[in-house]
Amino acid sequence: MYYKGVVHWYAHRNLVVILCFDSLYDEKVHCLAIIDECLTFICYPDLRRVSSPVQEITDIWIMEEYNVNDSWIKKFTIRCSPIESPLAVWNDRLLLLQDERGLVISYNLNSDKVEEYKLHGYPGSLRIIVYKESLMSIHKGSTQV
Repeated sequence: MYYKGVVHWYAHRNLVVILCFDSLYDEKVHCLAIIDECLTFICYPDLRRVSSPVQEITDIWIMEEYNVNDSWIKKFTIRCSPIESPLAVWNDRLLLLQDERGLVISYNLNSDKVEEYKLHGYPGSLRIIVYKESLMSIHKGSTQV
C-alpha cells in the first residue's frame, strides 16, 4: 500500500508487523507498529482455522496519528460472512470486500449496513478498480503530460 509517500507491507516471523520503505528520505525499512493477529488495518478470521468463535466478525483498526504506535484504535466491527479479501474503498465510506464464497459484499462505514451483490468469482480472484472521471485529456501519441 502506498500512503504518505511511503510503501507499506505486511511481514511476519514470530510477530506480525507493518513495515514501510520511505523512498524519499532514507531508503531504510521501518517497523511502524508491532501488532498481534487481531491488530491490523483490516482484521478478519484466518480461514485456515477450523473452529473460530469470531468467524463472522471483521474488525477495522485505524492509526489515528501516523507513525504513532499507541494511536491504533478499533473503529469498526463488521458482522458478515467470513472475508476472503478486501477489494477497495469507494467514496471514503463504502468498503468493498470478497467473502469466502467469492461473493462481493459492501460495508457502509456511515450506516453500518452490509449489502451482498450478485457478483462473484473464485475466492481471492476478484479485483476492483475505482475510476475517477477527469477533465484532463490525454493526447494520443504524446510523451508529455
